[in-house]
Amino acid sequence: MIKRLLNTCIQYYRKMTLSECGEKVRIGRNCHLQGQIHIGHNVSIGNGAYFVSTRAKLIVHDNVVFGPNVTVYTGNHPTDIIGKHLINITDSEKYLRCMTMM
Repeated sequence: MIKRLLNTCIQYYRKMTLSECGEKVRIGRNCHLQGQIHIGHNVSIGNGAYFVSTRAKLIVHDNVVFGPNVTVYTGNHPTDIIGKHLINITDSEKYLRCMTMM
Protein backbone atom coordinates (compact mmCIF):
# COMPACT_ATOMS: atom_id res chain seq x y z
CA MET A 1 0.00 0.00 0.00
CA ILE A 2 2.75 2.47 0.97
CA LYS A 3 4.84 1.49 -2.06
CA ARG A 4 1.90 2.09 -4.41
CA LEU A 5 1.19 5.50 -2.83
CA LEU A 6 4.85 6.48 -3.10
CA ASN A 7 4.94 5.42 -6.76
CA THR A 8 1.80 7.48 -7.47
CA CYS A 9 3.39 10.55 -5.86
CA ILE A 10 6.61 10.09 -7.85
CA GLN A 11 4.66 9.72 -11.12
CA TYR A 12 2.68 12.87 -10.29
CA TYR A 13 5.87 14.85 -9.60
CA ARG A 14 7.52 13.68 -12.86
CA LYS A 15 4.44 14.67 -14.86
CA MET A 16 4.35 18.12 -13.23
CA THR A 17 7.81 18.90 -14.65
CA LEU A 18 6.45 18.50 -18.21
CA SER A 19 5.00 21.34 -20.27
CA GLU A 20 2.03 19.13 -21.15
CA CYS A 21 1.09 15.60 -20.17
CA GLY A 22 -1.81 13.46 -21.41
CA GLU A 23 -3.66 10.68 -19.64
CA LYS A 24 -2.28 7.19 -18.99
CA VAL A 25 1.37 8.28 -19.09
CA ARG A 26 3.98 6.15 -17.32
CA ILE A 27 7.46 7.53 -16.68
CA GLY A 28 10.04 4.98 -15.55
CA ARG A 29 12.55 5.22 -12.74
CA ASN A 30 15.72 7.30 -13.02
CA CYS A 31 14.44 9.37 -15.94
CA HIS A 32 15.75 12.84 -16.69
CA LEU A 33 13.19 15.11 -18.39
CA GLN A 34 14.23 18.72 -19.00
CA GLY A 35 12.88 21.58 -21.08
CA GLN A 36 9.73 22.02 -23.16
CA ILE A 37 8.41 18.48 -23.29
CA HIS A 38 4.85 17.74 -24.42
CA ILE A 39 3.57 14.18 -24.03
CA GLY A 40 0.31 12.85 -25.45
CA HIS A 41 -2.00 10.13 -24.13
CA ASN A 42 -1.14 6.49 -23.49
CA VAL A 43 2.66 6.95 -23.50
CA SER A 44 5.22 4.83 -21.67
CA ILE A 45 8.79 5.97 -21.07
CA GLY A 46 11.20 3.26 -19.92
CA ASN A 47 13.56 3.42 -16.96
CA GLY A 48 16.64 5.60 -17.32
CA ALA A 49 15.34 7.66 -20.25
CA TYR A 50 17.03 11.01 -20.88
CA PHE A 51 14.91 13.63 -22.69
CA VAL A 52 16.33 17.14 -23.10
CA SER A 53 14.64 19.91 -25.03
CA THR A 54 17.23 22.58 -25.78
CA ARG A 55 15.84 25.12 -28.26
CA ALA A 56 13.00 23.29 -29.93
CA LYS A 57 10.15 21.70 -28.06
CA LEU A 58 9.97 17.93 -27.83
CA ILE A 59 6.55 16.50 -28.73
CA VAL A 60 5.67 12.86 -28.11
CA HIS A 61 2.31 11.99 -29.66
CA ASP A 62 -0.28 9.48 -28.44
CA ASN A 63 0.37 5.73 -28.13
CA VAL A 64 4.18 5.83 -28.06
CA VAL A 65 6.39 3.43 -26.10
CA PHE A 66 10.07 4.10 -25.34
CA GLY A 67 12.29 1.31 -24.05
CA PRO A 68 14.81 1.72 -21.25
CA ASN A 69 17.76 4.12 -21.45
CA VAL A 70 16.52 6.01 -24.51
CA THR A 71 18.16 9.41 -25.10
CA VAL A 72 16.37 12.16 -27.04
CA TYR A 73 17.76 15.67 -27.56
CA THR A 74 16.10 18.43 -29.53
CA GLY A 75 17.96 21.13 -31.33
CA ASN A 76 17.59 23.90 -33.77
CA HIS A 77 20.17 24.24 -36.48
CA PRO A 78 20.13 24.99 -40.19
CA THR A 79 20.92 22.17 -42.55
CA ASP A 80 21.48 24.29 -45.65
CA ILE A 81 24.67 26.20 -44.79
CA ILE A 82 27.18 24.78 -47.25
CA GLY A 83 30.89 24.70 -46.44
CA LYS A 84 30.59 24.87 -42.62
CA HIS A 85 30.53 22.05 -40.16
CA LEU A 86 27.58 22.09 -37.80
CA ILE A 87 29.79 22.62 -34.78
CA ASN A 88 31.18 25.84 -36.34
CA ILE A 89 27.80 27.49 -36.97
CA THR A 90 27.26 30.24 -34.39
CA ASP A 91 24.00 31.11 -32.66
CA SER A 92 23.90 34.43 -34.51
CA GLU A 93 24.13 32.62 -37.86
CA LYS A 94 21.28 30.36 -36.80
CA TYR A 95 19.20 33.36 -35.79
CA LEU A 96 19.94 35.30 -39.01
CA ARG A 97 19.08 32.26 -41.10
CA CYS A 98 15.80 31.83 -39.28
CA MET A 99 14.89 35.51 -39.72
CA THR A 100 15.56 35.48 -43.48
CA MET A 101 13.32 32.44 -43.93
CA MET A 102 10.28 34.14 -42.37
